[in-house]
Amino acid sequence: MIELDPSSPATKGDLENVQTLLIKETEKLNRLMAAIVGVLFLGFITLLVTSLSPIIDAWRFRSSTYQDLINQIHAQNTEIQKMNDKFEMAYALFLANQTKQQVETSTSTNR
Repeated sequence: MIELDPSSPATKGDLENVQTLLIKETEKLNRLMAAIVGVLFLGFITLLVTSLSPIIDAWRFRSSTYQDLINQIHAQNTEIQKMNDKFEMAYALFLANQTKQQVETSTSTNR
């Protein structure tokens, strides 16, 4: 093992070089850590926005446009139901009239 005398000029120069090298490496590590913290912060913000998006969409889902659409669909369904009821009534009258004509035809041929 080599022992260095801190008071000798050669050792002082070596120690200053080592100290300068350590300062440079420390600065690099500080910049690297700042970059890592920045990336983690951006990732956290991205995760936060991503997880809040469904909540915001669910909140906005009850918008007036959606309610207008629901009301229009309900009105259309009501109109369709009324038309179906009228059609069923007309078809029932048609069948009753047809049955009446068949009965009259069969009774007139039996006479």
